[in-house]
Amino acid sequence: MDDTLRRIAHRAKKSIFHALLAASKKKGAASVAVIDGDGRELTYAEIIRASFAIGGPLARATQAGEKVGVMMPTGAGAVIALMAAFAQGRTPAMFNFTAGARNLRAAARAAEVKKVVTARKFIEIAKLESLIAELEPDVDFLYLEDMKEALTPLDKARA
Repeated sequence: MDDTLRRIAHRAKKSIFHALLAASKKKGAASVAVIDGDGRELTYAEIIRASFAIGGPLARATQAGEKVGVMMPTGAGAVIALMAAFAQGRTPAMFNFTAGARNLRAAARAAEVKKVVTARKFIEIAKLESLIAELEPDVDFLYLEDMKEALTPLDKARA
């Protein structure tokens, strides 16, 4: 029983990003980790590489330990944004865009989220411009497209 408790306690100290790295090692970096809604397959290596790349601009825009919202549809983009936050020592909180401005504002306050990661393409396709406008007084939006543009040579080398 003591061995079991020790193993559980040891595993609990690992982050979700560490679990991603361990799964990559166990299953192989070239193994498919995510199949997006459009059928696109991403390997562990691709998710890890993208997480490190996006992690650089995310780290520069946030503080260590900061709680960061992620407002993305389920899929590869959300996985990468979450893993980038975990990799940089941020605490991500999923924001359900269907909850409406009032509930998202309350969630941001309760979770102490000041910045939310999203994508302009998603906002445009989902027609969420008015939601963003309502939330902007309370949170700053960090757009994946801007993060890609803000990649430094060091970010690219880390990826």
